[in-house]
Amino acid sequence: MQEISYKQKVLKEAKRQGIISCWFFLANFAASFLIAVYKAFTQPHTLKQLQNLELIDSVITNLTTLAATIYIWLAIKKLADIYDTDVYEIFIKAVIAVVLAIFLLLALGLEGITPGAVKAVSYVLVGIGIYFFILWFKLNFALAKITNNKLFKTYVFFAIISAVVGGAIKTLAMFGFFEGGVYMLAAALSIAILYVLPTAFYLYAWTMIKEE
Repeated sequence: MQEISYKQKVLKEAKRQGIISCWFFLANFAASFLIAVYKAFTQPHTLKQLQNLELIDSVITNLTTLAATIYIWLAIKKLADIYDTDVYEIFIKAVIAVVLAIFLLLALGLEGITPGAVKAVSYVLVGIGIYFFILWFKLNFALAKITNNKLFKTYVFFAIISAVVGGAIKTLAMFGFFEGGVYMLAAALSIAILYVLPTAFYLYAWTMIKEE
């Protein structure tokens, strides 16, 4: 009985931390979107004003992403402690892949890098991206299994569909299918479909974890 009570307590805390993680990601998107809207409707800007807005956006993005990552790490660590699962190992591998990709992207911005090196790094980045998404699939399917919550599987397919639709809207915008206010609406819609809706559904998936 005491063991069951401990398991329920840890699961409840993991659920809470997973939910907080999603809220941080949503706050990230909301802040970036509001800054983009502000920039669009308060033009023209001086170079200094644009730099300040970019700095604010970067600080908010980095801090909220870091906080969200820490909370999802804590949640998955707790799930790994009470279930016979490899979700924690999968998550750590995914984080390492992201960190490696960030370093490679920074390397692409170095002065004096040769075209051959750029091409090689680009291929490596593609490989890392594919590897990350495989881990992302495995992680969410594992979460669905151990929590007996199929919404995590649904989230994977929902996110894929959202990415396809959002990418299509962005592509149409690049080829000039949207202009003026319609362009702003299309950009907002693509952001919502690509990022906000999947994350909101992920929040719902964490919320629906049964604590029994």
